[in-house]
Amino acid sequence: MNVAENKVFYNRVRRACKKHGVEIKFNGTHRAYTSVQLLKDGQLIVGDYAQGRLSLTVDWKRIYDEITKYGFKCRDRKTGEVI
Repeated sequence: MNVAENKVFYNRVRRACKKHGVEIKFNGTHRAYTSVQLLKDGQLIVGDYAQGRLSLTVDWKRIYDEITKYGFKCRDRKTGEVI
């Protein structure tokens, strides 16, 4: 996935989380994250974790696909209306 696609899916995840009250928790330092967790009322919805000592490259498309399975969407893409 290139940088532009990664940014698009990060923004979709961020907007959906903001709308539904889901917290995005990053572990590690900026640009060297070891994990990303999406928490709703203290319960883990989706997580992405680094393998070994390498920093994490977050797959925002996979995370977006998983949260849409749970019904967390920012808007309906066909009509552009807020759900």
